[in-house]
Amino acid sequence: MLEFFAIRNKEGRYFRRKGYGGYGATWVDGLLKARIYTRIGGARAVVSYFALNHPEYGVPEIVVLTATETAVIDETERVAKSVAKKEEKRMLSIFAARERALKDAEAALCRVKAEIERLQK
Repeated sequence: MLEFFAIRNKEGRYFRRKGYGGYGATWVDGLLKARIYTRIGGARAVVSYFALNHPEYGVPEIVVLTATETAVIDETERVAKSVAKKEEKRMLSIFAARERALKDAEAALCRVKAEIERLQK
């Protein structure tokens, strides 16, 4: 069982971290944009900050989110396609390089034949 933590103010809005020089609302309506903490210590620090520095808003609450359901996603097919695509791209690159080398060799052969004919005259 995993526990995650979010911070909710007295209005029922959730804390969203903006970072240094960030923009936008500090408090958002839904959990989708809320800052989720994996350890309670970080959440407690934010609660203490708002309680001490902004007492007019009251002490925010910590909401515990519990993850109990698990799902296993089989990625073998997706990875196999990715590997096949990468291998195909590599082979096409090798083929193109060999084609260029063949054309360069044919051009060099033509130059050498022309040089031989020029020298034999």
